[in-house]
Parts: sequence; C-alpha cells; structure tokens
Amino acid sequence: MTTMDAYRMKIEAALRELQADLDKLDARIQGAEADARLWFERERRAFEAKEHRLRDRLHELERASSGAMEEVKRGVDEAWADLKASFERARDRF
Repeated sequence: MTTMDAYRMKIEAALRELQADLDKLDARIQGAEADARLWFERERRAFEAKEHRLRDRLHELERASSGAMEEVKRGVDEAWADLKASFERARDRF
C-alpha cells in the first residue's frame, strides 16, 4: 500500500464518520422549528455538493501521476476542510 493509498483511505474513513454525524444531526433537527429545518436543508444540500467535490478529488488522486500527487492532495485537503467546516457550522447551530 502506498502512502497515497493510506491517505485516501484515511480521508474516506473520516468522510464516513462525518456522514454518520450528519445523519445524527439530521435526526435531531426533525423536531426543530420550520425555519431551522429549512436552514438545515439548505446547509445539507451545500454539504452534499461539497461531499461530491471531495469525492471527485479523491478519484483524481487515484488517477494522478506521481508528479501530480502533491497538487491533487492539496485539492483533497482543501475540499475536506471546506466540507468539515460546513458540517461544523450546522452542528454548532443545533
């Protein structure tokens, strides 16, 4: 297993954990007021778009040449940070 394979697996595991946390938050928000649910739904759609971007970057990582790995890894790191911040914003509100 290469270093990049281990990195990709680490990000994928963290993504699964974050998704589970989002599902728990989603269950909690169901009892909230309508405004809060609407806000959360907008955040959830934004989260899903960011998750898709992260998955695209992970696929790029799989296909990247050894010379492009570090650049692609930076893109994965940025996408992960953006996704995590999105989740934290929703979690902190609820």
